[in-house]
Amino acid sequence: MVTNAKVTVDDVKKSAASAATTVKSAVASAPATTKKVVAEVKKK
Repeated sequence: MVTNAKVTVDDVKKSAASAATTVKSAVASAPATTKKVVAEVKKK
């Protein structure tokens, strides 16, 4: 029972780390995306 709980905690930690990486990537690309949108709006 304790072993299963440990695996679950490890899985949650891995999932959280993966999610954090995904969010960091999205945040890193946000400024470029924003600039593209602003450029498109200015054209119109």
